[in-house]
Amino acid sequence: MNNLDSISRIIRSKMIIIRFLESTDQFMGVDMAKYGPFIKEDVAILPFENARSLIERKVAVEINDLRFHIKET
Repeated sequence: MNNLDSISRIIRSKMIIIRFLESTDQFMGVDMAKYGPFIKEDVAILPFENARSLIERKVAVEINDLRFHIKET
């Protein structure tokens, strides 16, 4: 496995805590797990790629609170 593969694997496995700004239907995550449905103000832990997409579309915001830090394994 080269460095690019390693970096890609780490990014794909990273989980992000987000808070939903609007309701969202159930969807399939990049990890092939089902997430949702979610309603406004729900908090969830999602794979980085899915969370980034929701944040870019202004459907959710990231929670950057150290009390909610997820230890990476």
